[in-house]
Amino acid sequence: MIKKVYDKSNSILELRGLVEKRQSIIDVINSQKSSSIVKNDPLLKQAISDLLSFGKDSDIHDKKVFYLRDHVVEEMSRFDVSQYLRYLRYRYSYEIYPAIKKTTNYPPLVQIEPHQSVIIVVFFAIRRMPDYPIKKMDIWG
Repeated sequence: MIKKVYDKSNSILELRGLVEKRQSIIDVINSQKSSSIVKNDPLLKQAISDLLSFGKDSDIHDKKVFYLRDHVVEEMSRFDVSQYLRYLRYRYSYEIYPAIKKTTNYPPLVQIEPHQSVIIVVFFAIRRMPDYPIKKMDIWG
């Protein structure tokens, strides 16, 4: 099987077949809801409960409502089925905790988005370190 790689720049082009992908993911999660992993994890149990109770009458604009948004379905469709519960747990805390103003000892996720200026700073910092193991790289000139 060829592993698909998520390409954010072309993500809108990949939203075809979204209904089928979403239903397939929900079917897998529904089949795993009585596993011991879910029973021993209250957060995961709540995430699955909220996800499976989402219906046509649910308000998708309510930030406290948990459902599989289009970009989440697209990401999850590239995962192995064994990763769904782990991802769902983190996704739930990432989306719902800020909406319900719940905090924990650790952040649910640390999101780092490199920026060109960060790369430049790292470049100059490394260039100033004479004993750095990488002496010269083609991309740095």
